[in-house]
Amino acid sequence: MGVNLTAGMFLGALTMSGAIFFWVESEPLRDLEAREAEWGVTIQAGDLVFQDLNCGARCDLIENVTESRYTHVGIVLEENGERVVWEAYHPVGPTPLGEWVARGVRREIGIYRPRAPIDTDALRSALQEYEGRPYDGFYQWEEERIYCSELVALSFSRLGLEIAPEPISLGELATRIRALSQGQIDNGTMMVTPAALTLDPRFERIRDELVPQ
Repeated sequence: MGVNLTAGMFLGALTMSGAIFFWVESEPLRDLEAREAEWGVTIQAGDLVFQDLNCGARCDLIENVTESRYTHVGIVLEENGERVVWEAYHPVGPTPLGEWVARGVRREIGIYRPRAPIDTDALRSALQEYEGRPYDGFYQWEEERIYCSELVALSFSRLGLEIAPEPISLGELATRIRALSQGQIDNGTMMVTPAALTLDPRFERIRDELVPQ
């Protein structure tokens, strides 16, 4: 009887631990869903989502160069009934949407949607072509290593929505950025920045907490 009681207590503890873990894991998603209900907006497959990451010197420099809070961007898809964000953050791959949102400063996000209908299956196939590729912290326009907005541009370009890189201007930060990038980033380096994507007229602003109107 003592053995059965001990086993029952052990199983009960495991069940409770699992329930607590599930609650903690799902809390960011519940928070996001409550905010979506308040906004009257549901984030959907194909949307671009932007956030302000607190990632130290690199994020600070991105904000300064682009004069914006947009330091990271990903593409929303639905997989196995769950919304995920495909991103180049570490190796390219999907992150649950609630977890992705919770990672940003104050959980604030921007949501931008393609104005023209897109084939989300084709978009998924395009993204999967880059899955597992390492993050490019030097922001070079090549496909061996990928940075966040480059992933967006390359994937949508495969669907016929061509997003071309443009030369950047570093201004007073040029010396610091050259040092941080080991000389790989300079005035005129060709890039697609998260901020540039928000200004592309082919994407509609749905909701943006990073630059409220």
